[in-house]
Amino acid sequence: MSKSRANKELTMIPLDKIVVPEWLPSREDLGDIVSLAKQLRTRGDVSVPIKVRKTSGNLFELVWGRRRLEAAKLAGLSKISAYVERNLDDEQFLLQHCLENLHRLDRDPVEEAKLFSYMRSRLSKSYEELAEMLGLSRDYIYNRVELLRLSPAVIGRFRSIRSATKAAVGLYHLRLLLTVKDPHLQLRLLEETAAYGLSVRELAQRIEELLENRWAGVDKRRGTHSGGRWFHDLTFPITVNGSGNLFPQSVEPGHDVYNWEICRKITITHKDTHIDLPRFIDPAGKTITSYPPDKFVGRGAVIQLSKDSMEPISREDLENSVPSVRRGDIVLINTGWWRHREDAKYLEHPYLTEEAAEWLASRRIKMLCMDTPSPDMPVVKRLKIGDRPVHEIFLNRDILIVENLYNIQVANRRLTVYVVPFYFSELSEIPVKVIAVSGYR
Repeated sequence: MSKSRANKELTMIPLDKIVVPEWLPSREDLGDIVSLAKQLRTRGDVSVPIKVRKTSGNLFELVWGRRRLEAAKLAGLSKISAYVERNLDDEQFLLQHCLENLHRLDRDPVEEAKLFSYMRSRLSKSYEELAEMLGLSRDYIYNRVELLRLSPAVIGRFRSIRSATKAAVGLYHLRLLLTVKDPHLQLRLLEETAAYGLSVRELAQRIEELLENRWAGVDKRRGTHSGGRWFHDLTFPITVNGSGNLFPQSVEPGHDVYNWEICRKITITHKDTHIDLPRFIDPAGKTITSYPPDKFVGRGAVIQLSKDSMEPISREDLENSVPSVRRGDIVLINTGWWRHREDAKYLEHPYLTEEAAEWLASRRIKMLCMDTPSPDMPVVKRLKIGDRPVHEIFLNRDILIVENLYNIQVANRRLTVYVVPFYFSELSEIPVKVIAVSGYR
C-alpha cells in the first residue's frame, strides 16, 4: 500500500464529530444550500465526499466541503462520506483548502484575499512564495489582497450584493474603488455600480467625474488655488550646500519657479527629481536639446497603485487603471513610494514588468513619471547592475522617463502636466521641476 493511501481513507463520519477550525477564514456565501439539502435528504449522502483531517478528542477538522457539510446538517443526516487525512500539517491543510476553493466557479475575490492574507501570516511566507506554492501568478494574489484596504462597510456591502446578484460587481470594480480615498464615496459608487449595472469602464468614468468635481483643496505647502484652478508641485525639495531651497514651497501664478542663484550651482544626484533621456542608454542618443517645448507638457494620467517592496507592476494593473491611458499622455504612476524617500527601503522600490512597459509604450505615451528611483527592477534584484530593459523599451521609442516624483497626492482628474528642465545641455539626465495644473487644454 502506498504511503499516500495509508494516510487517507474514505469512511462515513458522524456530523457532530466534524468541526470547522476557528482560525480558518470561512466561506461566507454558501449559495443555495436548501436545494442541495433536499437532494441529500433523498440520496442519504453526498455524491462527492468532503475532506477532513484527524485531530485530538476523536474529532475531525474540515479541510474542504463546507457547503456540503452545512447542507447535510440541514437535511438532518447523521453521517457523511469523507476522506480522512491522518498526517496533514497546517501548511498542507491550508494549501489543500485554498486549492479546492480556487476551483469553485463562484469564488469571491474578497474571500480569496482574506485566505491569502491569512496564509501569509500563518505560514510566514511572502506572497511570491504563496504564488509559487499555489501555482498562481504574483499579480493574481496581489490584486486580491489589495482589496482588504477597502473600508469594512464597502467589503460587507459587496458580500451582500454578490450574494444576491453574483456577477453584478467583480474584482476590477473593487480595484477601481481603491483609487477613491473617501470610504463614504466608495460605498456610494459601489451602490451605483450594483443598481445600474455599471461596467468597469463606466465606473472608471464615473470616478473620474466625481473626483474632479469634489476637489476642494491641495497641500498648502506644495500647491495653491488661483481663480478656481490649482497647482501641485510634484518635485522633491532640493537644497544645495545649505544655500537654501531650490524650489519655492508653493507655485503662485506669475511668480518665478526657480531660485536662480542656487540653480547655477546645482549638481544632479540620481535621488533628485530628474528626467532620463535616450543618451542614458546610448552614448549617441538624443539629449534634452533634441526635443521641442511641447514634448514637456501634456495631459496627465495619474495611476494610483499601492505596492510593496520590490513588487512588480503588471500589465493587468495598468490595463484596469483610472483614467485610461491615451496616446500623448504624460503618465504619472503613484505607488506611494515617495514616502520612503529618506529610508534605506527607498532603493527596494516597486517596478514595471517588461510586459507592462511594452503595454504603455504601445499606447504611444509622451512620458512616464514615477515616484521611485527607477521604473526598472531595483539594483539589488538585478542579475546585472547595468540591466535596464524598461529604460530601453521607453527611451528607444522617444518616451522620456522622470524618476523620483514627490507627493503625488493628485487624484484621477483632468490635469495638465509641465516637466520643466533646469537647464539645457548634452547630459543624459537633467534635473526637472514637475507641476500638475488642474484642467486640460
